[in-house]
Amino acid sequence: MMELFLVRSPTEMIQIPTESVTWSGSRNQPARKIIADILYTDTSGLNFTEISEGDTVLFKWEKRELFRGVVFNRLKTQQGTLKLTAYDTAQYLLLNQDVYTFDNQRADQILTRICRDFEISTGSIVNTGATLTETHLTPSTLYDIILQALTNTEKTNGRRFQLRSVRGKITLSEWGHINDQWFLATGSNIKTYNSMTSIENTATRVKLTNTDDENTITATANDNAGRQRYGVIQHFERVAEDLNQGQLNERARTTLNDKKGIERILDITALGIADCISGVPIQIRIPDISARGTRFIDSDTHHFKGESHEMDLSLVEREE
Repeated sequence: MMELFLVRSPTEMIQIPTESVTWSGSRNQPARKIIADILYTDTSGLNFTEISEGDTVLFKWEKRELFRGVVFNRLKTQQGTLKLTAYDTAQYLLLNQDVYTFDNQRADQILTRICRDFEISTGSIVNTGATLTETHLTPSTLYDIILQALTNTEKTNGRRFQLRSVRGKITLSEWGHINDQWFLATGSNIKTYNSMTSIENTATRVKLTNTDDENTITATANDNAGRQRYGVIQHFERVAEDLNQGQLNERARTTLNDKKGIERILDITALGIADCISGVPIQIRIPDISARGTRFIDSDTHHFKGESHEMDLSLVEREE
C-alpha cells in the first residue's frame, strides 16, 4: 500500500490523500523524482493540508521509505487533483554551478567540500582512496565536477562508487558485486517487452591525450572490424592524470572495449519490485528473442496506484 506524507519536522508528518505516484530515476542523472496525483479538495471526505514549493514529502510503499525530497512544482486541475513533482536532494547538485580548483584531493573530499559550500546535507561518504591532481577551472554543475572526480577515481584505482540521496542526505558508497539478483521472465512477471539495437553510442576508434608542462602524448585504439562495418566513430578524451605512454595505451584499449560493438537495449514492463532501480543488475529470460542472463537497469519508472505496482525498465548489457 502506498503512503505519501508532508514532512513538517523530524517528529511531525501529515499523510496526504493520494491517487497515484510515479517514482523514477536514471543512471545518467543523480536525482530521483516522484510525480504524485493527490486530492486537494474536501470532496473525498479527507482532510487536506496545503502543499507548496520547498516542502518536503516522503513516499512509502508497503511501509518502506522509497523517496524523500522537495516539491519543485505543482499543477492544480479542474477535476480536483493536484499533480506535484518532487526531487530528492541530489537535484541540488544539478541545479547549482560554480568554478572550483582542487589540488591533490580525493573524490570524497571534493564531494564533502561542495556539499558544505552549498548547504547540502550529507550522510555516509566513504573514502574513495585515490588522490587526484586534476583541477576544474570552467563553470560546471556541481554534479559534473563530482562525476568527473568519481570517473577519474575509477580509472586510477578501478573502484566504482554510487552517489545517492538517502533519507534526504547525499551519500557515497562503493559499488559491490551483487550476488542476489531479481529474476524477470516472460510468462511470469514480465508483461510486455521491446528490443532495440543501436550504434549511436558506439566507438570504433578511441583517442586519448595527456599533456604535462612540456609534452603531449597520444594513444589510440582501433576496432578494425567495426570501422569496416560502421565507419570511423571516434571517442576523444583529454586525460587529466599523470600517465606514461604505456598506461595511456592501456587506458585507450580499456575504453574501446567498453564502447565497441552494437548496443542492445531492452525495454520491459513488469510487475513492480521496489529494489529494481537504475544501476542495479537483474537476471532476465525472454526465450522469444533469446535474451537471458544479466542486464543492468539504465532507467526505471515505477507506477503505484492503490495496491498496484508496475514498473517500466530500460535494460542494457554493459555496466558503464
